[in-house]
Amino acid sequence: MAESGLTGRACFEAINGPAPGKFLATEHGTTHYVLEGPESGLLVLLQHGLGSNLGIFNKIAADLVKMGMRVLRFDFYDRGYSETDPERYPVPSVSHPLDFTLDLYTKQVREVMTALGLQDKDYIFCGHSTGGVAAIGYASQYSDHLKGLLLMSSVCLPASKPLTARVADLPIVGSLIVKYFGANAMIKFVNASCNNPGEFPEVQEFLNKVRRNVHANKRYFASIRSTNAHCKGFVGSAEAEFRQFCKSKVPLHMIWGRADTSVPYSQCLALKKIAEEEGVPEVTETSFDGMPHNVFFVDAKEEECSKSICEFVSKVSK
Repeated sequence: MAESGLTGRACFEAINGPAPGKFLATEHGTTHYVLEGPESGLLVLLQHGLGSNLGIFNKIAADLVKMGMRVLRFDFYDRGYSETDPERYPVPSVSHPLDFTLDLYTKQVREVMTALGLQDKDYIFCGHSTGGVAAIGYASQYSDHLKGLLLMSSVCLPASKPLTARVADLPIVGSLIVKYFGANAMIKFVNASCNNPGEFPEVQEFLNKVRRNVHANKRYFASIRSTNAHCKGFVGSAEAEFRQFCKSKVPLHMIWGRADTSVPYSQCLALKKIAEEEGVPEVTETSFDGMPHNVFFVDAKEEECSKSICEFVSKVSK
């Protein structure tokens, strides 16, 4: 295959084609981003999850731009076209020398915002899964211009890891297990996050590209493993950050699949309860029976999720 012997951005490009956006030099490497829509529009950040990239929000971003919003998306380090510096952070196998903590994710958001001169703009943050906990982390620290938070199937509260994931966190034994079994486990996880991929060629294509990245791109897989071992919500909890966000008293909207096995719907209800306890004035929810983790994919509730996001943004922007 074209990606044979490649890693990082070069591997992702071989699998996915040329980058659609631009690049910034950031603390740990380079960050790929897309900024679109009129400068006068309210800024909306769309942040992808653990193993995906900014392309998953193409539909939602287009709908928001049609509304006149300014939309920012970027790839997390070693996902998509973003990359940690290979010289400072060599990845010979499945372990990453950089700890992918919540603080690291939050700092990457801040660096991108600052580099683009957007740090003093009013904004709404929408995050899916790992992008959701990054949104919580950022909103808890930078709430002065925050107008709303939108969480989709968001990582936050303590997760119950399966035994294989807990063993995989061990430094020596874990590396061996991930090396020989982790790739297939990751692919199984991504497949289970979709609703009916067999009926949708674009979802099948997405899954095929993830599979190729998992097997060929060491930096990609190592960044996922490091997140699993170091980021709050995967290990420990981001409840303190969520409660801190709640003190800003801005609207909160959540979108969830009720059949989500990655971040169960019970966590949506728990976050809703915490927000109400903390006095968040407006806490709303859109949830779907029988829908999985990637609830906004075309094989799930794409149109309904985009409509829910656009309605929340429209209401908050008034």
